[in-house]
Amino acid sequence: MSKDRPDAAAPASPQALLPALRALVAEVVGAAVAEAEAQGRQVSCAAGCGACCRQLVPIADVEAQAIADLVERLPPARRAEIEARFAEAERRIAAWQPLDSLLDADVDAPAEEQLRVAAGYFRLGVACPFLEDESCSIYPERPLLCREYLVTSPAAHCARQYELRTDSVRLTRPSWSLARLASDETPPQPTYVPLSLALYWQRERARPVAPQPLAVWVARFEAASRLVAEKLAQAEPDAVVVTMHRTTDGGAP
Repeated sequence: MSKDRPDAAAPASPQALLPALRALVAEVVGAAVAEAEAQGRQVSCAAGCGACCRQLVPIADVEAQAIADLVERLPPARRAEIEARFAEAERRIAAWQPLDSLLDADVDAPAEEQLRVAAGYFRLGVACPFLEDESCSIYPERPLLCREYLVTSPAAHCARQYELRTDSVRLTRPSWSLARLASDETPPQPTYVPLSLALYWQRERARPVAPQPLAVWVARFEAASRLVAEKLAQAEPDAVVVTMHRTTDGGAP
């Protein structure tokens, strides 16, 4: 067995699947961008444009744990700085509405309700705790959704996205399948955690997840992907998806 390749039969946490999923998203995004460019549309996202980092970014519980683990590994001074940013985000969000109401948000809520919450959060102006100089400070380890979200509308629209139209690049979103990966329910149900509440979720809601062979996690991800595809096929054409899934992506899985 190569030292660079994990043993697929050895028990592992679901986070062990993240490197492979990041590579998968890179391929999916690359193909989607090429298709958009062939249609005469250009991606307007660029370093230093951090408007999307002030959205209510729903990441999978698996990634919320990965974020908490990342913070835990930071050098003490840096860790204290990042934890302080998370604490400030929690304080500001809690002044707007209870934190648990965001963790318990109904992913099948009417589009209008999802949009109301997303717009309310955006108006708070709470930046991702990892945003520095309008760029991501954990770019190699950023969540899947952050990798999947690209727009072809003018970059200036993103700062006023609930006033001006923003058009995202249409693509299959592995992040939707990842949100179902650790579910014990049948069929597996998604668990989303606002990125800015990742440490709060880890303190208050995280549950132990039994290690499984990597091959099992792969099979579970594939099953979740089939389920997401079925739900998308059944979705209403004009369905709106919460926060960063909004614009032209279609139905919520």
